[in-house]
Amino acid sequence: MKCPHCGGEHPDTANFCPKTGKKISSSFQTCQNPACRAENIPASFTFCPHCGAALSPVEEESKVNTEFEDVNLSLALGAGGTDVENPQQNFIMAVSDVFNITGRGVVVTGCIDGGTVKVGDKLELLGGGKEHRVKVEGIEYFGKLKNEARKGESVGILLKGVDFNEVMRGAVLARRGFLMNSEGFEAQVYMFSTAEGGRTQPTGQNYSPWIYVRNMEVLGQIVFQNAAWHGLAPGENASVTVQVQFPVVVREGTRFAIRENGRTVGAGIVTKVL
Repeated sequence: MKCPHCGGEHPDTANFCPKTGKKISSSFQTCQNPACRAENIPASFTFCPHCGAALSPVEEESKVNTEFEDVNLSLALGAGGTDVENPQQNFIMAVSDVFNITGRGVVVTGCIDGGTVKVGDKLELLGGGKEHRVKVEGIEYFGKLKNEARKGESVGILLKGVDFNEVMRGAVLARRGFLMNSEGFEAQVYMFSTAEGGRTQPTGQNYSPWIYVRNMEVLGQIVFQNAAWHGLAPGENASVTVQVQFPVVVREGTRFAIRENGRTVGAGIVTKVL
Protein backbone atom coordinates (compact mmCIF):
# COMPACT_ATOMS: atom_id res chain seq x y z
CA MET A 1 0.00 0.00 0.00
CA LYS A 2 1.07 3.61 -0.56
CA CYS A 3 1.80 5.40 2.73
CA PRO A 4 -0.09 8.71 3.17
CA HIS A 5 2.68 10.01 5.46
CA CYS A 6 6.05 9.35 3.77
CA GLY A 7 4.76 8.55 0.27
CA GLY A 8 6.60 5.22 0.20
CA GLU A 9 5.27 1.74 -0.41
CA HIS A 10 4.78 -0.48 2.66
CA PRO A 11 3.57 -4.11 2.95
CA ASP A 12 -0.22 -4.49 2.89
CA THR A 13 -0.11 -5.79 6.47
CA ALA A 14 1.83 -2.77 7.78
CA ASN A 15 -0.28 -0.86 10.30
CA PHE A 16 2.15 2.00 10.89
CA CYS A 17 4.66 3.86 8.75
CA PRO A 18 8.16 2.67 9.80
CA LYS A 19 9.67 6.04 8.85
CA THR A 20 7.30 8.43 10.69
CA GLY A 21 5.68 6.08 13.23
CA LYS A 22 2.24 7.34 12.20
CA LYS A 23 -0.69 4.95 11.86
CA ILE A 24 -1.79 3.95 8.35
CA SER A 25 -5.05 2.35 9.43
CA SER A 26 -7.09 3.04 12.57
CA SER A 27 -8.54 -0.43 13.11
CA PHE A 28 -7.55 -4.01 12.45
CA GLN A 29 -8.94 -7.50 12.18
CA THR A 30 -7.88 -11.14 12.41
CA CYS A 31 -8.38 -13.73 9.67
CA GLN A 32 -10.98 -16.26 10.80
CA ASN A 33 -9.57 -19.02 8.59
CA PRO A 34 -8.32 -21.64 11.13
CA ALA A 35 -5.41 -22.52 8.85
CA CYS A 36 -4.28 -18.89 8.67
CA ARG A 37 -5.33 -16.75 11.69
CA ALA A 38 -3.24 -13.82 10.43
CA GLU A 39 -3.53 -10.73 12.65
CA ASN A 40 -3.13 -6.97 12.20
CA ILE A 41 -5.04 -6.84 8.89
CA PRO A 42 -6.38 -3.31 8.19
CA ALA A 43 -10.16 -3.10 8.70
CA SER A 44 -10.59 -1.78 5.16
CA PHE A 45 -9.51 -5.14 3.72
CA THR A 46 -12.32 -7.45 2.56
CA PHE A 47 -9.97 -10.38 1.87
CA CYS A 48 -7.00 -11.72 3.85
CA PRO A 49 -3.74 -10.78 2.07
CA HIS A 50 -2.18 -14.04 3.32
CA CYS A 51 -4.71 -16.77 2.41
CA GLY A 52 -7.38 -14.94 0.40
CA ALA A 53 -10.26 -15.79 2.76
CA ALA A 54 -13.17 -13.33 2.95
CA LEU A 55 -13.10 -11.07 6.02
CA SER A 56 -16.02 -9.94 8.15
CA PRO A 57 -16.42 -6.23 8.92
CA VAL A 58 -14.76 -5.14 12.18
CA GLU A 59 -17.24 -4.36 14.95
CA GLU A 60 -16.88 -0.94 16.55
CA GLU A 61 -16.15 -2.34 20.03
CA SER A 62 -13.32 -4.55 18.75
CA LYS A 63 -11.33 -1.72 17.22
CA VAL A 64 -7.91 -1.17 18.78
CA ASN A 65 -7.21 1.97 20.78
CA THR A 66 -4.22 3.52 18.99
CA GLU A 67 -3.90 6.64 21.13
CA PHE A 68 -0.23 5.98 21.91
CA GLU A 69 0.85 4.35 18.65
CA ASP A 70 2.43 7.37 16.94
CA VAL A 71 4.76 7.84 19.90
CA ASN A 72 5.36 4.22 20.92
CA LEU A 73 6.29 2.85 17.51
CA SER A 74 8.62 5.79 16.90
CA LEU A 75 10.26 5.24 20.29
CA ALA A 76 10.60 1.50 19.70
CA LEU A 77 12.26 1.88 16.31
CA GLY A 78 14.40 4.80 17.45
CA ALA A 79 14.11 8.46 16.57
CA GLY A 80 17.64 8.27 15.17
CA GLY A 81 16.78 5.57 12.66
CA THR A 82 19.59 3.04 12.34
CA ASP A 83 22.31 5.19 13.94
CA VAL A 84 22.63 2.79 16.90
CA GLU A 85 23.25 -0.27 14.74
CA ASN A 86 25.09 1.65 12.04
CA PRO A 87 27.44 4.26 13.60
CA GLN A 88 29.74 4.16 10.57
CA GLN A 89 26.79 4.94 8.29
CA ASN A 90 27.21 1.98 5.96
CA PHE A 91 24.59 1.81 3.23
CA ILE A 92 21.34 0.12 4.30
CA MET A 93 17.82 0.22 2.83
CA ALA A 94 14.74 -1.84 3.70
CA VAL A 95 12.83 -2.93 0.57
CA SER A 96 9.24 -1.65 0.59
CA ASP A 97 8.33 -2.92 -2.90
CA VAL A 98 9.83 -4.75 -5.86
CA PHE A 99 9.11 -4.47 -9.59
CA ASN A 100 10.12 -6.38 -12.69
CA ILE A 101 10.81 -3.80 -15.42
CA THR A 102 10.62 -5.34 -18.88
CA GLY A 103 13.89 -5.02 -20.73
CA ARG A 104 15.76 -3.70 -17.70
CA GLY A 105 15.47 -6.04 -14.72
CA VAL A 106 14.53 -5.95 -11.04
CA VAL A 107 13.90 -2.62 -9.30
CA VAL A 108 13.56 -2.38 -5.52
CA THR A 109 12.16 0.71 -3.81
CA GLY A 110 12.57 2.05 -0.30
CA CYS A 111 13.93 4.85 1.86
CA ILE A 112 17.66 4.80 2.55
CA ASP A 113 18.22 4.32 6.30
CA GLY A 114 21.95 4.99 6.30
CA GLY A 115 24.95 5.79 4.15
CA THR A 116 25.09 6.43 0.42
CA VAL A 117 24.77 4.28 -2.69
CA LYS A 118 26.28 4.82 -6.12
CA VAL A 119 25.75 3.27 -9.53
CA GLY A 120 28.18 0.36 -9.81
CA ASP A 121 28.23 -0.45 -6.07
CA LYS A 122 28.34 -4.14 -5.15
CA LEU A 123 25.85 -4.86 -2.37
CA GLU A 124 24.07 -7.69 -0.61
CA LEU A 125 20.31 -8.35 -0.60
CA LEU A 126 19.11 -10.29 2.45
CA GLY A 127 15.67 -11.55 3.40
CA GLY A 128 13.74 -14.72 4.12
CA GLY A 129 16.93 -16.53 5.06
CA LYS A 130 18.50 -15.93 1.65
CA GLU A 131 21.48 -13.82 0.61
CA HIS A 132 22.12 -12.50 -2.90
CA ARG A 133 25.16 -10.59 -4.11
CA VAL A 134 23.93 -7.83 -6.40
CA LYS A 135 25.22 -4.84 -8.34
CA VAL A 136 23.56 -1.42 -8.66
CA GLU A 137 22.80 -0.74 -12.31
CA GLY A 138 20.76 2.43 -11.85
CA ILE A 139 19.19 4.80 -9.30
CA GLU A 140 15.97 6.77 -9.75
CA TYR A 141 14.82 9.56 -7.43
CA PHE A 142 11.40 11.15 -8.06
CA GLY A 143 11.46 10.18 -11.72
CA LYS A 144 15.01 11.37 -12.32
CA LEU A 145 18.07 9.20 -12.87
CA LYS A 146 21.04 9.97 -10.65
CA ASN A 147 24.45 8.48 -9.94
CA GLU A 148 24.26 8.66 -6.16
CA ALA A 149 21.66 8.69 -3.38
CA ARG A 150 21.99 9.21 0.36
CA LYS A 151 20.27 8.68 3.70
CA GLY A 152 16.66 9.88 3.89
CA GLU A 153 15.95 9.67 0.15
CA SER A 154 13.21 7.38 -1.18
CA VAL A 155 14.61 5.77 -4.32
CA GLY A 156 14.22 2.99 -6.83
CA ILE A 157 17.36 0.91 -7.39
CA LEU A 158 17.89 -1.26 -10.46
CA LEU A 159 19.72 -4.45 -9.47
CA LYS A 160 21.71 -7.04 -11.38
CA GLY A 161 22.27 -10.51 -9.93
CA VAL A 162 18.82 -11.39 -8.57
CA ASP A 163 15.50 -12.54 -10.06
CA PHE A 164 12.15 -10.90 -9.37
CA ASN A 165 10.71 -13.95 -7.57
CA GLU A 166 13.72 -14.06 -5.22
CA VAL A 167 13.02 -10.63 -3.70
CA MET A 168 10.48 -10.11 -0.91
CA ARG A 169 9.06 -7.03 0.76
CA GLY A 170 10.94 -6.49 4.00
CA ALA A 171 14.26 -7.66 2.54
CA VAL A 172 17.25 -5.42 3.23
CA LEU A 173 19.79 -4.07 0.76
CA ALA A 174 23.11 -3.31 2.45
CA ARG A 175 26.88 -3.24 2.18
CA ARG A 176 28.25 -6.76 1.82
CA GLY A 177 28.99 -8.45 5.14
CA PHE A 178 27.32 -5.74 7.23
CA LEU A 179 24.07 -7.55 8.12
CA MET A 180 22.98 -11.18 8.50
CA ASN A 181 19.85 -13.33 8.50
CA SER A 182 19.02 -14.70 11.92
CA GLU A 183 16.24 -16.77 13.49
CA GLY A 184 17.29 -15.79 17.01
CA PHE A 185 19.02 -13.08 19.00
CA GLU A 186 19.52 -11.78 22.52
CA ALA A 187 18.09 -8.38 23.35
CA GLN A 188 17.26 -5.88 26.05
CA VAL A 189 13.53 -5.09 26.07
CA TYR A 190 11.24 -2.64 27.84
CA MET A 191 7.49 -3.19 28.18
CA PHE A 192 5.56 0.08 28.05
CA SER A 193 3.57 0.80 31.20
CA THR A 194 -0.22 0.85 31.15
CA ALA A 195 -0.12 4.66 31.34
CA GLU A 196 2.12 4.67 28.25
CA GLY A 197 -0.36 2.56 26.30
CA GLY A 198 1.20 -0.83 27.08
CA ARG A 199 -0.25 -4.01 28.55
CA THR A 200 -2.40 -4.07 31.66
CA GLN A 201 -1.15 -7.51 32.80
CA PRO A 202 2.28 -9.24 32.96
CA THR A 203 3.31 -11.14 29.87
CA GLY A 204 3.69 -14.64 31.32
CA GLN A 205 6.74 -16.80 30.58
CA ASN A 206 5.38 -18.24 27.30
CA TYR A 207 5.12 -14.96 25.44
CA SER A 208 4.63 -14.90 21.67
CA PRO A 209 4.09 -11.35 20.34
CA TRP A 210 4.77 -9.91 16.90
CA ILE A 211 8.32 -8.64 16.37
CA TYR A 212 8.46 -5.59 14.09
CA VAL A 213 11.89 -4.89 12.53
CA ARG A 214 12.10 -2.02 10.02
CA ASN A 215 9.08 -2.82 7.81
CA MET A 216 8.99 -6.57 8.53
CA GLU A 217 6.60 -8.09 11.07
CA VAL A 218 7.14 -11.69 12.19
CA LEU A 219 5.75 -13.86 14.97
CA GLY A 220 8.28 -14.32 17.77
CA GLN A 221 8.84 -16.28 20.98
CA ILE A 222 10.40 -14.34 23.86
CA VAL A 223 12.22 -16.13 26.69
CA PHE A 224 12.95 -13.95 29.72
CA GLN A 225 16.39 -14.69 31.15
CA ASN A 226 16.01 -13.14 34.62
CA ALA A 227 12.27 -12.56 35.06
CA ALA A 228 9.85 -13.98 37.61
CA TRP A 229 7.39 -16.76 36.83
CA HIS A 230 4.82 -14.21 35.61
CA GLY A 231 7.19 -12.94 32.92
CA LEU A 232 7.54 -9.18 32.58
CA ALA A 233 5.12 -6.63 34.03
CA PRO A 234 4.23 -3.33 32.32
CA GLY A 235 6.93 -0.74 32.98
CA GLU A 236 9.70 -3.33 33.51
CA ASN A 237 12.75 -4.19 31.42
CA ALA A 238 14.74 -7.40 31.09
CA SER A 239 17.33 -9.32 29.11
CA VAL A 240 15.65 -11.79 26.76
CA THR A 241 16.25 -14.32 24.02
CA VAL A 242 14.04 -13.95 20.95
CA GLN A 243 13.28 -16.69 18.42
CA VAL A 244 11.39 -15.69 15.25
CA GLN A 245 9.20 -17.70 12.91
CA PHE A 246 11.41 -17.00 9.89
CA PRO A 247 14.78 -15.25 9.55
CA VAL A 248 14.98 -11.48 9.95
CA VAL A 249 17.88 -9.20 9.06
CA VAL A 250 19.55 -7.81 12.19
CA ARG A 251 22.86 -6.97 13.83
CA GLU A 252 23.90 -5.72 17.26
CA GLY A 253 22.13 -2.41 17.89
CA THR A 254 19.10 -3.12 15.68
CA ARG A 255 15.93 -1.71 17.23
CA PHE A 256 12.59 -3.52 17.11
CA ALA A 257 9.04 -3.12 18.39
CA ILE A 258 6.99 -5.66 20.35
CA ARG A 259 3.38 -5.62 19.16
CA GLU A 260 0.03 -7.18 20.04
CA ASN A 261 -3.26 -6.82 18.17
CA GLY A 262 -2.05 -3.90 16.10
CA ARG A 263 -0.50 -1.86 18.92
CA THR A 264 3.04 -1.43 20.21
CA VAL A 265 3.44 -2.66 23.80
CA GLY A 266 7.22 -2.80 24.08
CA ALA A 267 10.58 -1.90 22.58
CA GLY A 268 13.86 -3.77 22.25
CA ILE A 269 17.40 -3.52 21.01
CA VAL A 270 19.48 -6.46 19.78
CA THR A 271 22.56 -7.12 21.96
CA LYS A 272 23.81 -10.35 20.34
CA VAL A 273 22.96 -12.22 17.15
CA LEU A 274 22.71 -15.99 17.65
